[in-house]
Amino acid sequence: MFVCLRDNLLSTLEGVEILKRVKVLDLSFNDFKGPGFEPLESCKALQQLDLAGNQITSLISLPQLPNLEFLSVAQNKLKSLSMASQP
Repeated sequence: MFVCLRDNLLSTLEGVEILKRVKVLDLSFNDFKGPGFEPLESCKALQQLDLAGNQITSLISLPQLPNLEFLSVAQNKLKSLSMASQP
């Protein structure tokens, strides 16, 4: 399943936990700042996550996503590459 929420004004991931079977999630060009990625923990099937073009400063709250193969965080405001350890 592919969900594209690109180019909106989203600033929170509340509600994303219902996407348990999503494999590709495009959240690029929204207003995410992070931390606050804990709701993604329910998305265990997630293989691709696009967070490009937001205002993200930290990935430390990004949960372990066992099937994640692709993560884009281009065009953000990262101050560190520290993140929760991925398997």
